[in-house]
Amino acid sequence: MINLLHKLRQPFFAHILFVSLLFVLLARNPFSSRTLIPNMEPFPDTFHYIVPAQSLLRGEGFFISREGRTIVPAVPPLYSLSLVPAFLVKNDARMFYVTNVILALTAYALFVNILRKTTDKPAIEILLSFMYVTNFYISWYPQWAMAENLMLPVVLYSILLLLQPATKKHALIAGVIPIALYGIKFANAPLVVVFLALYAIKFFKKFFILFIASVICFTTLYILGDYAISGRNLILTGWSLVLSLVKQLPMFVSSGQRGSTATQASLSPWFSLSYLPENFAMQWRGLHGYGAKFLWEQTPILSHAVAVFGWVGFGWSLLYAQRRWFSLALVLVILAETLFMSTFYSTDMRYLMFAIPFLLIGFGWAVEYSAKTLGKLFHGFSSMWLLNCLVIGITMVYLFSNALQLKSQIMVNLKYAETPWWYLAVVDMNTYFSKVETKDGKKPIVISAMPPYFIDFYSNKTYTLLPLSAQQEFRSYLVEAWGPNDYSDMMKLYATYLKNGYDIYLEEYGLGNEGYLHEAFQNVLKNFTVIKVQSGCYNVCNIYSVITKN
Repeated sequence: MINLLHKLRQPFFAHILFVSLLFVLLARNPFSSRTLIPNMEPFPDTFHYIVPAQSLLRGEGFFISREGRTIVPAVPPLYSLSLVPAFLVKNDARMFYVTNVILALTAYALFVNILRKTTDKPAIEILLSFMYVTNFYISWYPQWAMAENLMLPVVLYSILLLLQPATKKHALIAGVIPIALYGIKFANAPLVVVFLALYAIKFFKKFFILFIASVICFTTLYILGDYAISGRNLILTGWSLVLSLVKQLPMFVSSGQRGSTATQASLSPWFSLSYLPENFAMQWRGLHGYGAKFLWEQTPILSHAVAVFGWVGFGWSLLYAQRRWFSLALVLVILAETLFMSTFYSTDMRYLMFAIPFLLIGFGWAVEYSAKTLGKLFHGFSSMWLLNCLVIGITMVYLFSNALQLKSQIMVNLKYAETPWWYLAVVDMNTYFSKVETKDGKKPIVISAMPPYFIDFYSNKTYTLLPLSAQQEFRSYLVEAWGPNDYSDMMKLYATYLKNGYDIYLEEYGLGNEGYLHEAFQNVLKNFTVIKVQSGCYNVCNIYSVITKN
């Protein structure tokens, strides 16, 4: 085993193995019906990221556009823009996965670079690289078109920059980082402040003016660029959010309102200091290896032991001058984001995805310090020999505890399948309506609970759409999403189209667990004569013909 470890300590050989393993874990065909990628979940986030990029390439501007109608995306533009090169190759929504795979590989390369600058122990580098590659979320999350896929490598590069010498080049690049983080996610606002402070300290003695000039220049360019493509001022958006939180501080709340949770929460439906105690506790548990919400998953971001020793490593590093500054920076980044997102109405560990590599770094330091301490206690053994023994032991325990999960991930990619029912529901619609003739140039209309932008990703354009309920996705933009109709009375709207000679159909998929959608579906059955014309997806994506009751 020691000889094998010695061979694996050759960085090139080990990292080739790990990159190959990461490829296997990411080996999903986005155009297959055997993965969940075509489902384009979660809604509606996916549409705010993918549709503007596709619209831009169609010459329709950087908007969520449909049939000439537009909605300004509610998210910053940088992740969407990162998808454009892949869409230039093939303007298919599923191409986002190609971009995400590249970003995942980039993040791994940056993580390895950070390890090489923070430890001179190859065994630690190899152990942490292996643990990073095999982490569940590192290979699972790229399935989803979400901005955290871009955030992770950018945050890792931001941290790596702290380890670089203070040069003109690095001062210029550092000026880009804060606004880039904000341009990826509004939730990165605390990271903007933290990295501005960290870089200001780093470049205070040399190239400080250059750094400040770079910040001003790139921030100005970003504001102008975003305003040009979407007519939006993201700085004002961020300022209004900060202001809403500041107004909730005790010194700004009247004595009569102080302590009133309802009053504090009403100041902002999304962010409120009243959410902080409970949400911080939940996220703090997540940062210590307990199950916490990560999209719809509850898998811990790291095992409890690894996460706890990661924090121990941060604390232990404060005793060593060469790592003290960097350790404080990692802790500050984690805590700033945790505190900020604890004021959000819903907790989600995806906002703290960068804590995975950060805590792994701390864990590696704890292992290294433990070997040094044991070496002092047991004089007959060298600290390097003890370190190798610790690494072997940790690797064996890690493999034993994660073997089933790794096997499951690999087998799903290479042998088994996950069924994308949302996608298959649209495929069934395409199959049926390709055989339905239009009447007097009037395409059949499909009533659906599925978002129209999702259907548009795969539609063969042989039918048009109407919503099942005025309360479903994009409820605030019904005209922009579905077309110029009066949506105050859905039954009346359907009856009007039937009266005007349109064929109307009802598509069943997408009801989920939403009570209002099931109620709307039953309302159609009650008010019209409904005849099943096609069964599909084990009777969950059936298609019905809708006609006026006699």
